[in-house]
Amino acid sequence: MAEAISELLSSRTISSTKGVIYLSNPQPYMDFENLYLKVREKEGRIYPDSIVAQLPDVERNHPLCREWQVRGRSLDKLEAYLTQKSNPATILELGCGNGWIANRLAQIPNCSVYAVDLNLLELEQGARVFSNTTSLRFIYGDIFDNIFPEDRFDSILMASSVQYFPDIQKLIERLLGLLKAGEEIHIIDTLFYTEVSAGAARQRTIDYYQKLGYPGMADHYHHHHWADLAGFRYKINYDPGSNFNRFRRGILKRTISPFPWIIIQK
Repeated sequence: MAEAISELLSSRTISSTKGVIYLSNPQPYMDFENLYLKVREKEGRIYPDSIVAQLPDVERNHPLCREWQVRGRSLDKLEAYLTQKSNPATILELGCGNGWIANRLAQIPNCSVYAVDLNLLELEQGARVFSNTTSLRFIYGDIFDNIFPEDRFDSILMASSVQYFPDIQKLIERLLGLLKAGEEIHIIDTLFYTEVSAGAARQRTIDYYQKLGYPGMADHYHHHHWADLAGFRYKINYDPGSNFNRFRRGILKRTISPFPWIIIQK
């Protein structure tokens, strides 16, 4: 199946440079990409190749060490889950950034991973850093451009990226169309909100980007509700608010992920 997708991609490729396959024209997305990268740089999230190659492992004195520990545990659980599924498998990661997760998943035996984003700087970095991972492809593309054929993927992952899509229901419907029957979308490292909590979260986001010096970024960061998932077949595979996890966090003082792991089945 990976060969079939590769053949189809070759017919849809606009160009291919620096290890990145272009399936969409970058011009319409450049303003957002430039803003996003300025924010990432101000936050200290644009890393040299040497650090990207080791993610999620960072030095203990790294300012985002705790965040990377949490994200690393999320990936460990997902990797173990996908490893147990039948192989070979074809995986799409949407919003891959520099590709550190996609590279890990591409180490699963008999898996092929397609890492997609509209962030050219980090796509090129991922293609450079992980150039020896032969089962990994980095793709510049808008998922709504019909860049992939229907019913072709065994798993689709979105890790800390759903918040950049304004209409999550439209997004999920699009991704379900790309999945084979009975397969799954995985959403990790992303918060979901109730109607009550979303308003306060929205204000925190506005305040944060205002203080950072890029208030316009708040318009591109969306707070999705649990109610948005009501029409889909989904389950919470990890619930940070469960009694067990509250006990681990409160009594045992464990550092646990605040993010749910949501699985949506086609």
